[in-house]
Amino acid sequence: LNLSQDEALYLAKEAGIYTTREVQMQIVRSPPFTRRENPFLLENLFEPEDGRVDKTEPADDGDKPSDGSSEVVEEVTEADPVIHSTIQKYFRQDLPAKFMHNGKEWLSRAEGRGTRKRASAHAVITRGSGIFKVNGESDMFAWFPMYYHRFDMCQPFKLTGTAGVYDVFVGVQGGGISGQAGAARLAIARALLMANPACHDDLQ
Repeated sequence: LNLSQDEALYLAKEAGIYTTREVQMQIVRSPPFTRRENPFLLENLFEPEDGRVDKTEPADDGDKPSDGSSEVVEEVTEADPVIHSTIQKYFRQDLPAKFMHNGKEWLSRAEGRGTRKRASAHAVITRGSGIFKVNGESDMFAWFPMYYHRFDMCQPFKLTGTAGVYDVFVGVQGGGISGQAGAARLAIARALLMANPACHDDLQ
């Protein structure tokens, strides 16, 4: 079918397909703050969307295939990450904490060690907002004044798409500034590999 953009959007609305922004505006609307009105007004909270009604309604017996195992498998494999993380948090407390990022599962805490020349480094990454500390409370730009040393240390986060997702705490010793930067880079890369082994090819 060769449809224009307006025709495709019209057919999507007729089929009950909405964007995330439209669904949010439908569920939660915030009127102006006045003394007479509440700050938030919830609408259509208990009414399912049109698109979800068709999916949850049971099909007729004549439309069901003889072997419905494939449909069951598809439903089981598509797990909601919020429900999955909540089950792990409260019912599988023996497992390490994890979170979803870019469709992949990452450990909330990981560590790695690296060496280069005569320098060695130990990196610990934890779920956070991108804080980078070297040898205690020293900032990265104070310990490594050269830009290319900082680029080397941050390269694993750029390759794996996890920039600003982890807080990094690195301890370096021995060697010079260049060797310490290379050792920290290797330690961070190994920590990310421990957090998600699927990023091995990205770090190559």
